[in-house]
Amino acid sequence: MIVPFGGVFYDVTVLGPNRFLRDFAGSWYEAGAAVEVTSVVTGGEGTRTLALTIANRAEADDAEAVTVTITHTAYAEGEPEQHPIEPGAEVETSFDFDSTDGWYDIDVAVDGDPAFRRRLTGHIENGQPSVTG
Repeated sequence: MIVPFGGVFYDVTVLGPNRFLRDFAGSWYEAGAAVEVTSVVTGGEGTRTLALTIANRAEADDAEAVTVTITHTAYAEGEPEQHPIEPGAEVETSFDFDSTDGWYDIDVAVDGDPAFRRRLTGHIENGQPSVTG
């Protein structure tokens, strides 16, 4: 999505080694504007985990709950996870990527805000030899 300067939408991608990618897209005025996604990657012998904390930072008196959907887009299989989050609350969830040799690719979306997207892609190191993803 290309947005003219001063628009209400944003779409920023950060790239790094080992297919590291973080994609941040959304609208300042939609339901996802108050959603904050924080990730922590942990790699050690026998464990490769991606932990997410997803918060609804809405503060207005008329703020509503949002439903966040987490989808694996590559490497891992499984049904999308859905989490309703009330204003001022947060949800924590984690995924084990040891079976995918540490490779992950997930999307986080907010129902009611088609512009909101957080994509997290990369490789979790554990000090052992690995395979190319």
